[in-house]
Amino acid sequence: MTFNCRAFLSEIEGRPGWWTLEHELEFTIEGDGYLLMIIVPKGYETNLASTPRWLWPVLPPFGTYTRATILHDYLCDYADRFFADVVFRLAMKEDHTHWFVRLIMFYAVRIFGAIKCTIVKRKTSMTSTEKPTS
Repeated sequence: MTFNCRAFLSEIEGRPGWWTLEHELEFTIEGDGYLLMIIVPKGYETNLASTPRWLWPVLPPFGTYTRATILHDYLCDYADRFFADVVFRLAMKEDHTHWFVRLIMFYAVRIFGAIKCTIVKRKTSMTSTEKPTS
């Protein structure tokens, strides 16, 4: 498993806590007879780790896991959530995130990601079933 480069980000003006990826970010997983390459495109917008502000002294939105959070956000938008969570854990290990932090972050996205996905899906299905007004 490897990342191709560092994450170069710039803060989005008028959207505190949101960042734009300045260069594409590539993560490669190699195994027995397979190669999986995930490319997060330049211009992708992320809020990094969505940790509550009261946890920032321990788990700030950025850290050794920054590239993994960008990758996870991207995969949550375009792939299966379980796949996104597993790749997130692998990417944190690749970036030498402490094992205990990896454990906390992984189970946080498994538990709270499910809640977030349910809320987003509910909002999406409500708006898609609403009838247009004449």
